[in-house]
Amino acid sequence: MMMKMAVSFLFGVITGAVVALLYAPSSGEELRGQIQTTAQADMQRMREEWNRNLAQMQAQINKLNADAAAYMEQMRGSEGEGAAAVNDK
Repeated sequence: MMMKMAVSFLFGVITGAVVALLYAPSSGEELRGQIQTTAQADMQRMREEWNRNLAQMQAQINKLNADAAAYMEQMRGSEGEGAAAVNDK
């Protein structure tokens, strides 16, 4: 009877150890690798988004510069017409 209990206990311990190893969370090294992979992917995504936003801002700046130059040219033309009208009188 005592031997049967000892064998059952030993079988339970071995079974428990195997189940624990199968269901244990990943090791520290694996976890660090997963964190590094995720961090690198996030950094790449942030770089791409940064570059996309930078390109949009540059396009807006270029448009603003072109609009300002056109407005200044228009004002120069109007200024000449006004001076000519005053001189004609």
